[in-house]
Amino acid sequence: MTNTHIFLFNTLICFVFISIKTHAGAPLFPNSVVSNDIDFILDTDPDAFTSLTFIGLDDMEIPGNGDELFDEDTFVFEATFSNGKVTGIWCHSSFGTQGSAQEYADKLCPRLGKLPFVQRDMLDHVCINTGNHTAFAETQGHFFVLYSENMDACISTHD
Repeated sequence: MTNTHIFLFNTLICFVFISIKTHAGAPLFPNSVVSNDIDFILDTDPDAFTSLTFIGLDDMEIPGNGDELFDEDTFVFEATFSNGKVTGIWCHSSFGTQGSAQEYADKLCPRLGKLPFVQRDMLDHVCINTGNHTAFAETQGHFFVLYSENMDACISTHD
């Protein structure tokens, strides 16, 4: 069974479960995954993250930070996991220093390591911008975009 088949199967099971619960009574959650007080990633979950390496500065495509799609002098890191998978962590140049960028890469990596194998292995890279906007994903490019202040808020409330 391929990763795509596993993902589709898991998605189908979730839809069936939600459909059964929704038709049997009230909706499962009042509105969204970030306001239901369920911790989907726990500190006690197994963690496949093994290391974070700073690769250097490069010009990268980082959406979601104003009108500019390309960022000059992006802080580029690589996160390695126990199965050998390497995922890019691209921190926008607006972090200013490698230390500030690495602070957020360090916050992210253990949480990436707790994702199910199939989800983490479909991920090519993660973009981290400064600011407080809502995270989003891009399925065609296999990446998602996070924002520093939103990360801090979500981590503080275990979302």
